[in-house]
Amino acid sequence: FDEKVSSLDLSAPLSILPDLSVEETIGIMNNEGYDQLPVIDATGKIEGVATLVSLKAKVLKGNVSRDDPVLKATYNTFKKVTLDTTLEKLNRILDKEHFAMVVHSQRLCK
Repeated sequence: FDEKVSSLDLSAPLSILPDLSVEETIGIMNNEGYDQLPVIDATGKIEGVATLVSLKAKVLKGNVSRDDPVLKATYNTFKKVTLDTTLEKLNRILDKEHFAMVVHSQRLCK
């Protein structure tokens, strides 16, 4: 557990902008094979995380429409970790949280 997150084989995630529609986001997730995507603004600030299950559930319940910006349907409470975070610390975080955001370089889909 002394190993760091950097020892994991992680690729840079595909990120999306907050004004992308819920429908466009679901399409990108389906086409790219992701079930969650970080939502970042044009300056690179993390606004939240969109998850496929949550987006679909919120549309079905009528909490958001397919045309709404994805920002309206994102999780904005999550833990951030860096590549220098130990796997032991990440393990403790994941005992309490559903996911953690590894902060490093990202691909942006506009």
